[in-house]
This record gives sequence, C-alpha cells and structure tokens, in this order.
Amino acid sequence: MRDPHSIDAHLELAEVFLQEANLPAAQLQLDQAATLAPNSAAVLARSGELLVLAGKQAEGLSKIDQALKKDRDETLDALGLPVNDRINGNSASAELLAMCRKASENLKAMQTPTPAAEVALAALDARSGDFDAAERAYQQLAAAPPVSRPSVNVLAQAQDALHAHHYDAAEAALLRWLAVRPADLSARFDLVVVRRQISMGRLTVCLPSRRTLITCINFSASFTSIAEKMTRHSRSILPWLRLDRISPTCTSGSGTFIGSMAMQTTR
Repeated sequence: MRDPHSIDAHLELAEVFLQEANLPAAQLQLDQAATLAPNSAAVLARSGELLVLAGKQAEGLSKIDQALKKDRDETLDALGLPVNDRINGNSASAELLAMCRKASENLKAMQTPTPAAEVALAALDARSGDFDAAERAYQQLAAAPPVSRPSVNVLAQAQDALHAHHYDAAEAALLRWLAVRPADLSARFDLVVVRRQISMGRLTVCLPSRRTLITCINFSASFTSIAEKMTRHSRSILPWLRLDRISPTCTSGSGTFIGSMAMQTTR
C-alpha cells in the first residue's frame, strides 16, 4: 500500500475490497480515510454507497446527501460518474453484482426519490454494468446548475476540473499551481492522474487507426510476396509478354509495373 496517510490510497484499497464484495474490509479503509479527511466529499460519497449496498439505505443516502452539498462534482467522480471513461469494462464479482441489484430494487421502490437516491442508483447501475442507464442518469444530474464557489484558487479550479473529468483544463491549472509551488506532492500526484486519463483517452481514439495500420501492413506483405514471385518467374514469362506491342494507353498502372520488373530482371 502507498502512504498510509494518503486518502487516495485508502479509497483505492477500499475499492479493491468492494470489488471482491468484502464490505467489512472496505469499510475499514473508508473509516481510516474519514479520520484523515472527515469533510471529504469523496469519502462521504463512497461511505454512503457502501452503506446502501450493506442494506443501510437511510444512513447511506444521508452521507451521499452530505457529500453532494459539499462538492457535487467530487461526489459524482468518486462514485464513478460519468461512466464513459471506463474502457476496461466491469470487474465486479458475482456477489457484488447481486448486492447492486438488490440495492437498486430498494432505491427504485422509493415513492419520492431524493437527489441522493438518484445519484446512488446511477452509481449502482454503473457497478452493475448497465452503463447506458448510468450515463442517462448522470446527464440529468450534471444538467443541474452548479453551486458557485467564490474566491476559488488555481488548485481548487484544477480539482474541480478533475472531478468533472475535464482533464485538459485540470492539467493546465495544475501546471500553473506547480510553477509556483513545485514541492506540492499532492498536486504532483493529481497531475500524474490527469495525464494518465488524457493518455488513456487518446489511446481509445487511436485504436481504430492502429487496426487500419495493421491491415495495411498485412496487405503490403501479401503484395510484396506476389511481386517477388512475379519477378522470380519473369524470365520465363518475358517471351510471351511482347512488351513492344503494348499500346501507350496500357503503359500505366499494372502494365508499367510488370514491364519494368521484366526489363530489370533481364538486364
């Protein structure tokens, strides 16, 4: 494990335990994170999600509501929203998927859903692999007007952009911050996270181009093999080609190619 005093380290380890449906171990990590940062929206949100999965719906939604009031973007980001950044699919265990389905059914049964319940349901949809439903819910949540934050400094702007998944803006703000405070290790870690997300996004865009390149290479290799065979047998083919009788209109394309190959071979 990384620095035991790092909130991110505890949150990441809690996620590992949660994927394995080990709720007590995940709760222990979240409790330690809460001791380090009791007012963290991310810690509150993740704690609330865990409580909802454990069947403590009212207590869990209360924590998610507190998180939303502190920082909505950070809350949504901590709960894995939006889901369009996920390119590796769903890695939840079968036991955790069963917990998600049961908790989702309980949330849908509420007569008057609260914003916290809608956020929790979207997060559970994402964990269950129903990314379309989670994305629709996120779009509705993101459409709500943001809470104004007066006198926000550059680091806070970077964190807001990071939580909203605006990675280019987050990178620019972090670079401005680190130009003045190069010893800020927390900001440096955030910059690593941001640049990793930017790289992963570019990798996803480049995948079709990579497949196209591989197809071109395979075609080129096949064509080269055919050309080598034609060159190897050109001496036996030459008497029947009668290149002197090829009309000028046929000297482009394959005619020129075959002719030049044959002439080079006979030299």
